Amino acid sequence: MTDKILLRHWWKSVGLILQYYERQVALNLTAELLTVIKRMAFSLADGSIPKFITDAAAKGSPSAGDLEKQDIGYALAYWKACEGRLKHNEVVIQIKVDPHPKKTICMAFGIDESTARGWRHKYKPAFLGVNDTNGEILTARMWKAGERYRGGAGRSNAARLARGRKKKRA
Repeated sequence: MTDKILLRHWWKSVGLILQYYERQVALNLTAELLTVIKRMAFSLADGSIPKFITDAAAKGSPSAGDLEKQDIGYALAYWKACEGRLKHNEVVIQIKVDPHPKKTICMAFGIDESTARGWRHKYKPAFLGVNDTNGEILTARMWKAGERYRGGAGRSNAARLARGRKKKRA
């Protein structure tokens, strides 16, 4: 394996550990991991990007960022809830008032239907937190996520629009 691949695996592991930590009520991170994160934070605060971060960067257009993935995840959670297939805290969340969730998501996010279908294969529904939730709260989160997405959270609006133009020209 090349150093870049190993670095990406390392960052993925860090992300998974932090994701696990985020979902736990009480969990102590190891001192070593906290030290690494602390050093990264101070380097970034000084305006320098550590080499092990720049070496992990991909060539070409970047994939969706964390906030963009979360927003897409809310759309997918909403879709699943409309189908009666979203289970959260051992309770099935159902949204029965929307017979066409794909169209609603497309309207909320300003995307076409092929993009929405693609999301179902590429992304997972959002983690909805440790507290109980319901269809009304999830619907509000989905619309708020769509608003952020249309506003360019995680990726520039120009980049998303350019991708859409490329697909239509082909």
